[in-house]
Amino acid sequence: MNVDVGARLPCGTWLAALVEQVADNLAPANPEHQVSCSHCQQTLGELEELWGRVRKLARKQVRAPYRIVQAVMRGIRAERTLPSLPLPLEVVVPQLVRHALLQQERGSTRIADSVLARIAALSLCEFPAVEPAVRAAEMVGGRFLGRTTSGIHVTVSERGVVVELRITVDYGPHLPSLVEAIRRNMVDRLIQMTGLVVQEVNVLVEDVRLPLDYEEPVRPARPLAHESTELSAPRRF
Repeated sequence: MNVDVGARLPCGTWLAALVEQVADNLAPANPEHQVSCSHCQQTLGELEELWGRVRKLARKQVRAPYRIVQAVMRGIRAERTLPSLPLPLEVVVPQLVRHALLQQERGSTRIADSVLARIAALSLCEFPAVEPAVRAAEMVGGRFLGRTTSGIHVTVSERGVVVELRITVDYGPHLPSLVEAIRRNMVDRLIQMTGLVVQEVNVLVEDVRLPLDYEEPVRPARPLAHESTELSAPRRF
């Protein structure tokens, strides 16, 4: 039996309704019609036979191969095995927080990359015409979800700090000059507060904000083809 659940029986009953009735062991939607309808009875008999095979397979117990079970259990045991000795802090912390490490005379200082990103964001606030590019997911009803370092990504390596910056700028300023001023100021603030070497500050100007009173220039309408022909054609006397 080829079952097309989107079809109807000659009596008008949806085949999908009968399939659902047999599969979920439901009461018929129209018992009086179903009892007296030969089309429904024949189809129900065929569906019961087909679904009986499905139920038989579902009751059959299936055992996974021994080798597969052992391989899975070995993996689980390996994941649950705890080290006999506690891990040193310098091993655990880098896995949880990316940071810059400063070795000093009386100890070490760690500065998280989130702190570096915050310093970079605050240095950007010194430029009123610029702000970090904020994605739509970080705004609700046109408002920022708190102060954010979105648009600023800091990478810390042995060679120094690399800042990746995405910004939105106001319409008007000369962009190369503005970006270079942002870069110099950000490097100065990071060095001033952390003493770290700032290797690069890469800037992507992602958008331009127009003034609130900005109006799109109105372009003159182009003349229609027949009008331009009439105007350009020479007059005959």
